[in-house]
Amino acid sequence: MPVRRILCALLSALLLSGAALAAEANAPAQEVLFPVRVWGQIVSLSEDRVALENSNPDDPYSSILLHITDETLILDAVDGSTRSVEDLRSGETVYAYAGPAMALSQPPQSTAQLILCRLPADFGAPLYTEIQSVTAEEDGSCVAATCHSTELQLTGETKLLAGPGWEGDVTLDDITPGTRVLAWYNSQETGNSSQLTPYQVMVFPSTYHGWLTADENGVQLNGATLELTGAQAPFSVNGEWMLPLRPVAEALGYEVLWSPDAPELVELSRDGISFCRLDLNTGSVTDSVNGSFTATPVQVTGGVTFLTCSDTLALFGLKYAG
Repeated sequence: MPVRRILCALLSALLLSGAALAAEANAPAQEVLFPVRVWGQIVSLSEDRVALENSNPDDPYSSILLHITDETLILDAVDGSTRSVEDLRSGETVYAYAGPAMALSQPPQSTAQLILCRLPADFGAPLYTEIQSVTAEEDGSCVAATCHSTELQLTGETKLLAGPGWEGDVTLDDITPGTRVLAWYNSQETGNSSQLTPYQVMVFPSTYHGWLTADENGVQLNGATLELTGAQAPFSVNGEWMLPLRPVAEALGYEVLWSPDAPELVELSRDGISFCRLDLNTGSVTDSVNGSFTATPVQVTGGVTFLTCSDTLALFGLKYAG
């Protein structure tokens, strides 16, 4: 089989295996674009790239080239302290999270989001993952489901570290859907286990503006159930919930504006600054922050504007907590 076809198949499998959300009825068809993990010895390096000899025998390529940018985090694999390119050494084994996009070249190339270095012999590298949902227990502990189909058992004994960019102390309450964490666990456990009990967790600032769930009981935003009228109740279309635009937007601090002079347009603003405009006829969304996209289908029922759950997530930068 040609190398290009092999790489395409491999990368698709990697993305799909770590990207699917929990399969719930009426959950949005949304992928978690999480970086792919690679590991191996450094064979060459410079200030902006690292070449690895691939140590995964299941991969069809023998090496990979990682580009390093100002956004790339380089951390000590043992204590989580911040390192730099100058701390990397040729011949040492590192774990890296790259992509998820990868250029199909020879060798394959991608941008490193996180590099874990200074791994002692026989030391298990910590797991970098994103939280999907959190279940609080009566004793104050919690169970955090991740995008790697692994549950993290977190208690008051779990040492919590603030990752780069985090301000203030970290508590279990800060571990919410959409949060990315680096979890250290005991040697008898493996990163492929369905349950891990980390002894140390580093928490990174979330890239989302909040999290949302929807079901037959209504809409929950950041863990709080929105108060909806009967006309605003969610309903299902083709297996996905349609969510009322106004209550979600207002709960996030936006003002929803509509003018009888232009009944086909809905505008969202905050602090007097326009955020986006939605054309009810075409579904076109003009977003001042993220550009434009088309929301389909847009429905107006009983004077209430509804968007699909997926479009609601995209519009407000929310995580689906499922």
